[in-house]
Amino acid sequence: MEIISKVFKSLLITIAVVLTGCTGAPNAIKVDPFTNLTTFAEATLDKDNETLGTQARWAGKIATVRNNGDISEIEIVLFPSRETGKPQTSDISIGRFKAIVPLYVDPNLYARGRLITVLGEVANPTKGQIGEHEYTYQTLNAKGVYLWKDIKRINTDPLNMMNTGVLNEQNEYSSGPWSSQTVEEGQNSGTAARATITRNNGDSHSIIIPN
Repeated sequence: MEIISKVFKSLLITIAVVLTGCTGAPNAIKVDPFTNLTTFAEATLDKDNETLGTQARWAGKIATVRNNGDISEIEIVLFPSRETGKPQTSDISIGRFKAIVPLYVDPNLYARGRLITVLGEVANPTKGQIGEHEYTYQTLNAKGVYLWKDIKRINTDPLNMMNTGVLNEQNEYSSGPWSSQTVEEGQNSGTAARATITRNNGDSHSIIIPN
């Protein structure tokens, strides 16, 4: 009975992990939790073209967008990403890559500095320039693109004198682990909410390219 109990618990944990992997990422960049995604390092070190055509999901900040008719080329400063696919930015980047999207992408929406995640197939690297330096870009033929919501947070109470709550990624004001109080409600409830100001510089946007 003890062995059966352990097996049952292990099965429940496996199911929980699978469900988390399935629901964590936005639909445009969601993959099966058992999918073997090619990393940027693997593509960069590949000298025998073994990674060409394999699936990858890379994320970062937009550097620039170039449109050529119905094809767009998004140059992206690469950063590590969370399980949801969202990039974790820092002062140090891993490199840069290009995402080839088979449709027109509005540069005003896909603006420099916006966080983006691309799901696609590894393509042949492309040559380019960063300033005066030649650079080889790893390249993805995009199958799914997700532009993350751009929310700037300004803390007007750096010493936490007001004992404020926090804003989560769904733009909700939360003063505890079970709170679902919205930003507007929080701002109307008292001084605590006024310690954090949010400015939405752009909503999320997704692209799914059919096979």
